Amino acid sequence: MPATVVAEGPRLMHRGPIAIDLLGKLEWMRCSIGQFWEEETCKGKPVKLTLSQVPEVAARFEQLDDGGWRLPTRDELEALVSDNEKPPMINLETFPNTPPDKYWTSKSNFLNPRNHWVVNFYTGYRYGRVFPNQSQYVRLVRNRKKIRF
Repeated sequence: MPATVVAEGPRLMHRGPIAIDLLGKLEWMRCSIGQFWEEETCKGKPVKLTLSQVPEVAARFEQLDDGGWRLPTRDELEALVSDNEKPPMINLETFPNTPPDKYWTSKSNFLNPRNHWVVNFYTGYRYGRVFPNQSQYVRLVRNRKKIRF
């Protein structure tokens, strides 16, 4: 079994396909939707989904390791942004092969509810002007239920 690794100081730990956010009390899928965990990295091609496609895809993971997978809030996803020298602006040791692009959050824009928030890992910024029918990448998260290490 691989050793547990701590990334981003004391905040993130990871082993296998799951990263644990100790401060946020969350568990993250280390791979984007469309990728799979193999040989200690994310392989395959991540896929972009419209917002209406996300619940069906998340439901496929309900049987996986206690379920509970969902889209992250804007704040949760923004907490993964790293101040890297070049994109993607995310810790690639914890989240390997992450595309430098936009990822869905679960939050609609309160100023214009037709639009949704995304976090762009190319720039590290958030944007609240994305329409739900546009396709974006997805990284699922769940609330931490129990200690798994």
